[in-house]
Amino acid sequence: MVCTGCAKAPLITIRMRIGGRDVMFRRCSKCESNIWEGEEGVLTLDRVLDMARAAR
Repeated sequence: MVCTGCAKAPLITIRMRIGGRDVMFRRCSKCESNIWEGEEGVLTLDRVLDMARAAR
């Protein structure tokens, strides 16, 4: 997978579970753009933080 921001570099992908849900964090090593993805598609950072709060 290639970065959608710069289309230059491969993405670093980290899979994790947050609030009982599978989530992927992707980061470009060149332009440093970030994206969070869940089963329903792209997630905002606020949504990811809400999911993490609910896991407590």
